[in-house]
Order: sequence, then structure tokens, then C-alpha cells
Amino acid sequence: MTDALSVSLTGYGHNNEGQGLWWTPYVPTPAGAPDQNGAAISAPGPISVRTTEYEIERRGAFGSVDLALGAHALEAGFWLETNDFNQARRFYGLARAANTRSSLEFLRNPFFTQWEYDFETETRLFYVQDTWAVTEALTVFGGFKSLSVENTARTVTGPNKTGTIKAEDNFLPQVGATYDVNADHQLFVSYSENIRAFESSNTGGPFSASAAGFAALRNTVQPESSKTIEAGWRFRAAQLQGSVAIYNVDFEDRLLGVSLGSPILGLGSGIQNVGSVSSRGFEAAAVWTLDDAWSAFGSFSYNDSTYEDDVIDGAGVLVAATGGKTVVNTPEPLFRAELSYDDGALFGTLAAAYTGERFSSYLNDESVDGYTLFELTGGYRFTDTGGWLDGTEIQVNVTNLLDEDHISTVGSGGFQNTAGRQTFLPGAPRQAFVTVRRRF
Repeated sequence: MTDALSVSLTGYGHNNEGQGLWWTPYVPTPAGAPDQNGAAISAPGPISVRTTEYEIERRGAFGSVDLALGAHALEAGFWLETNDFNQARRFYGLARAANTRSSLEFLRNPFFTQWEYDFETETRLFYVQDTWAVTEALTVFGGFKSLSVENTARTVTGPNKTGTIKAEDNFLPQVGATYDVNADHQLFVSYSENIRAFESSNTGGPFSASAAGFAALRNTVQPESSKTIEAGWRFRAAQLQGSVAIYNVDFEDRLLGVSLGSPILGLGSGIQNVGSVSSRGFEAAAVWTLDDAWSAFGSFSYNDSTYEDDVIDGAGVLVAATGGKTVVNTPEPLFRAELSYDDGALFGTLAAAYTGERFSSYLNDESVDGYTLFELTGGYRFTDTGGWLDGTEIQVNVTNLLDEDHISTVGSGGFQNTAGRQTFLPGAPRQAFVTVRRRF
């Protein structure tokens, strides 16, 4: 609007629908159930198709006002959003004699809806911040945000979980500073506070509990909050640049969800505040330019995340001795190294990535071993050939180069206190991809 004042405003909309499919023998198809076209199935069938369905209608806007006042850069902004989310569990009939359903199209005409819920999430965020150039070397910034996220559930079919839960904090500060030691070295430090909104779905968060459990916890459960301190050093030399940082995050009112049975049973989850979690560690990354074509990259992080408290029920009885235990699905070390070559025409990268051991139970009596995966990328760009190949690029990617057997996902069906009923998903085997690009 002027040299010192600018305004930004953006609106958006998002519609989405989906179905997760499972051909299940646990609920047979009854005679007379409709098929995909609505016609009655004459004879009962031994299986049906179970779905978990969702529909999303999301509308929102965000904007900001920026004002430059001498050494100060002021900014104020907002984010407003309404998210209407519908989730349902339905069963669809299958004729014995023929496959009347395709997994490649949306299923229609269910014979049974086990449950259906409407969730509405109202998000309101406002913030103010100031960036102050104290000197040419020292910059200080500070501000705060006000956040309110209200989740409302309405029961369409199934156990009653109608109600409202709100996560709100009107003062979440953030302050920090950067200091340029010289043109090649910078120090930085920051402190921030935040809260985590409750999850709005029937498969996670407070609404995943049973009707009785939801009624008991919706007026007592608190949103998670965090306080984060970070400090570090960024540097740049003739052939080397990188950064080193240390951090400490203290979580309060951490929410812990416990799966009440095997995921196939479709049971709810137990959820409650379990006290504090401490997460501390450091991160380092660097890029070394060996010459015009060769470069090397490396990154390493170490994270120590532990539950600070035991889980105690409302009567003061010990539920799980989680105090001092490592947070589930949180590896301590992560490492990645890359060696790359690119002369403008021929290019390639060999990379290795290590993920450390992860615990899969709250009491740390079950874990998944660490693993290392290698990746290979190579290709060629046709340039200045004077022929029809000009602008063509061929690239080959090979993931999990050594075909390492490993567990990629832990806890897809939720976590439990002790070992024995965990879900593990294997990682992808070796895969090769060929990509051809042409620029005109």
C-alpha cells in the first residue's frame, strides 16, 4: 500500500472424500442387501466389504499486515478456519456368484452403518511480532500468538459422543535473537511456547474413547503444551557450510492413548493426561563442496525423549510405571550421509540413512531394531548436442539398494503398555524407478 505498509489476504476451500476398504469375513452379506447399482442380492454371501469413510469440507482465510518503522519490522496477522469432517463405518454387500464391487471406485448402497459422526473444528489464531535490528550484527525478535481450537462432535449413528472440547491459550510468547559474528558466522537463540489441539476424529484423540469414557474425560482432559529453548551456530567457509543446534522441549499434560485391543476388533482407545515429557538433543548438518562437481553432505541428530511421570488413575492407583521410560516410536540417533557428483551433464548421488532403535510399548519391553538404508540416484542431461535430444534428462533411482529387511512403521494400530499386541509394518524392498524429462 506504501513503501512501509503492506497487506496480504488469502482465502481457500478444500473438499475431500475417501474410503478405506477391507473385505471381511466377520460380517457376512445378508440376502436382500443392495449391490453397487442398488439391486437386491438374492442369496446371502460369506463376506462383505467394510469401509471407514470420510468427507471433508474446509474453508478458511489468513492474512497479515506488515509495517516498517525504522529499525523495527512489525507484523500482525490471523488465521481463521472451519473444518466440517464426517466419518463413518459402513458395510457393503457382495454376491456369492460374482464380484459386484470394484476396489477402484467408491462403493455405494451400504446394507449397514455401524457408526457415523460429524466433527466441526473451529480454528482462530491471531499473532503480533516485532523484528528489531538493534545493530548491523544483532537482531532481536519477539511476539505472541493467541490460539483457540474448538472441536464439536455430533452423533449421527452409534454410541453417543456428542460434545465439545476446546484447546485455548491467549498468550503464547516467542522471543529470540540472531548475532552475526562476521559475514560467515551467526549465533542464534529462541524460546517459544505452544499448545496442541485435540484431534477431531473418531479414530484418534478424545473422541476415540467409549461413550462413557468420553463423558468422563471431556471436562477434565487438558491439551498438551510445550516450552522450547533452542540455540545454535550457523557457519560458512570457502568449501564448507553448516549448522549446529541444541534444544530442550518440556511438554506438560502429555496425552497418552492406549489401544484397548487388537486393531481388528475396532475398539476405542483409552486416553488421558499423563504428566510431563522431556525432550532434549542436538542436531548438526554440513555440506562440503569438494570441487566444481563433487560434494558431500552429512547430518546427525540425537534425541532423548522420556516420560517424566507414571500413569496414575483417578483413584491414585498406578496404571503404568512410565516414569523415566523412552517415548514410543522415537529413535535416539538419526544419521544421513550423501556423496554427490554433478558436472552439468552426468549426475549421481549415493546416500545412506540410519534410524536407531524404537520402542513399541510404553514400558519399553518391546522394541524394533535400528536399520540402515542405502539409496542410489544417477542420470544424464543431454545439453548442447545440436540434435533432438537437447533438453532431455534420464534419471534412475534405486531405493533400499541392499534390499534391507526392516520395520518402517510402528504403532499403526495404537500403542499399549506392554509387549504382545503391537502392529508392525515392513518397509519397502528394493525398488527401481526410471524417469525421463524433456524441456522445451
